[in-house]
Amino acid sequence: MKTNRKKKRSIKVKLTLTIIPIVTILLLILVGLSYSISSKMLQRDANDLLESSVKSQATRIESWLNENLSAFQTAKKTIETTNPSLEQLPGILDGYYKFDSDFPDGLFIADNQGHFYKASQSDIEVSNPTSEIWFKEGITHVNMAFGTPHKQGNEEVISASGIINTPGDPLKVIAGNLTLDRVSTIVNSFISMKGASAFLYDQETQKIVADREKSFVSQVLGQSNQPKFYQAMSKELKKNAEVSLKIDGNLAVSRKVNGTNWVLVSYIPEKVILSGLSKLRLIMVIISVFSVLALGILIERMTNRVVKPVKDMTSVIKTMADGDFTVSVNNNNGDDEIAEMGHSIEGFIQYMRNMIQSITHISSGLQEQAKTSEMISRDMYDASESQSVSMDELNNTVDQLSLSVNDIAENAMQLAQIANDTKQNSNLVEEKMNETVEISEKGRSEMQQVVNAMQNIQQSINDLESSIGRVGTASSQIVQIIQIIGEIAHQTNLLSINASLEAARAGEAGKGFAVVATEINKLAKNSADSVSQITNLISEVNTLVEEAVTQANHSSDDILNSSQLIRTAVDSFDSIFQNIQQTNQLIQDVVDKIDLVDQVATNAAAISEEQAASSDEIHATSETTLTQAKHISNHSKNVATEAHKLADSSQQLANQVKRFKV
Repeated sequence: MKTNRKKKRSIKVKLTLTIIPIVTILLLILVGLSYSISSKMLQRDANDLLESSVKSQATRIESWLNENLSAFQTAKKTIETTNPSLEQLPGILDGYYKFDSDFPDGLFIADNQGHFYKASQSDIEVSNPTSEIWFKEGITHVNMAFGTPHKQGNEEVISASGIINTPGDPLKVIAGNLTLDRVSTIVNSFISMKGASAFLYDQETQKIVADREKSFVSQVLGQSNQPKFYQAMSKELKKNAEVSLKIDGNLAVSRKVNGTNWVLVSYIPEKVILSGLSKLRLIMVIISVFSVLALGILIERMTNRVVKPVKDMTSVIKTMADGDFTVSVNNNNGDDEIAEMGHSIEGFIQYMRNMIQSITHISSGLQEQAKTSEMISRDMYDASESQSVSMDELNNTVDQLSLSVNDIAENAMQLAQIANDTKQNSNLVEEKMNETVEISEKGRSEMQQVVNAMQNIQQSINDLESSIGRVGTASSQIVQIIQIIGEIAHQTNLLSINASLEAARAGEAGKGFAVVATEINKLAKNSADSVSQITNLISEVNTLVEEAVTQANHSSDDILNSSQLIRTAVDSFDSIFQNIQQTNQLIQDVVDKIDLVDQVATNAAAISEEQAASSDEIHATSETTLTQAKHISNHSKNVATEAHKLADSSQQLANQVKRFKV
């Protein structure tokens, strides 16, 4: 049978696989920390450098703007001092054409009457100078000052303008244009930090004044076509014009340009700052890899030297595990833990040799004693087994006797209980029979009263029938009287008709008689109608009287039948009363006899209980004796079994000890 054993790894492998990953992780942590710290330092230095660059750049832009403003201001002062005529102005302006590369078109002048003056070679065309932005801004400036970016022809420009302070009319404004392309070139040329970019932003119009990307110039900062960085900076610059922050992967610093509404924003991507650091990180990783490899080789050599004595001791321990204690450990002269372990194993081998030899002698003597104990225990077991069989037969006999006596006692107790219950029930029956006699006698008396009441009801029905008959007779007489009244009403009606006819013949003399005849006619008709109604009512009364007579006859017949049935019930009650009295006498006799049976059953139960108690004591004694006999038999058997096991164990011990080599 093959056994699956877990694959074993040496201590050397375990140490190597533990130490090298830990060292590798530590090196990676150090590289990461170095990179993180260096990154923060570089970003901080870059931010400081960027702030310094922005300040320098803003200062240079201010200087450049001031130089241009000074040139414009000088020209303005010259014109104000000389106060030339309108014909002389173009000649003066020709002197400033191409005078400075920053404003190649030179200067131009306009008045509030719409006149426009420029250098003769200038390409600037203005149809309505008073509507131009530079003119509107110029009339608000005493000295030359820059305004807001605007479009002049096809170019985006920013104008420096101011009022020419000369006596008399009209009001004149002098101006000069700087193209935003030129401003962008100047702004980007002033960037001193490598990899950085910049743009110029006008706070008033929120437009980009200068940018390396020409398409963004004159656009409102933060439009959708611009980078996310520009959109984010637009939100920040609306809150505060001068900021220093990291946004959208860029370090950004902004500063105001004094004397203008402009804000200079300089920024540099983080990846540009950290580009040198990435190379350093790669070098550190390569050095770390080579360090790990060199350290791995060094650890492998050191662990091999340390683990070799452990391998030797492992071989000795495996040999001892197979039962061979003839081996020995070479004493190591070292003073470390491994040398101490070797000395301890050598001492253990000597101790095991001595102990195995002692066990061999003890197991031989133990085997002889086990054989002797086994023979004695077998003899004891045979004797106890015979005694146990005899006691078992005696116990069965006593057990059957005890069961029989208990059955007799139980039956006697049941008989006594039944007799007692029967006596109690007979007493209850006697009481119920006495109550039944009283109730039946009372019922007989009440039935007689019912008979008398039915006779009275029958007499009342007969009287009612006579009264209803008299009502019918009276109704017939009333009908006859009403018929007479009806005939009288009919005759009266005829007389009234005749009287009406006679009154008509008499003319005016008979009008009063005609009225009387009419009233008599109405009275006759009313009487006839009343007679008809009374006749109908009398007919209904007669019908009801006939129904009442019929119902009274039926009730009289029912009462006669009920009276006959009640008389029959009274006779039955008399028979029941006599039978109940006889039954009561018989029950009294039964009660007396049951009382005698109860006394006999009680005596028999007492005797049976005494016999059952005696048989239980005998049974308990025999049961105890049988139990003791079985215990002795079991103990004898156990002793024999244990003696046999002891003999086997001593034999096994001897066999096991033989496996060891000393």
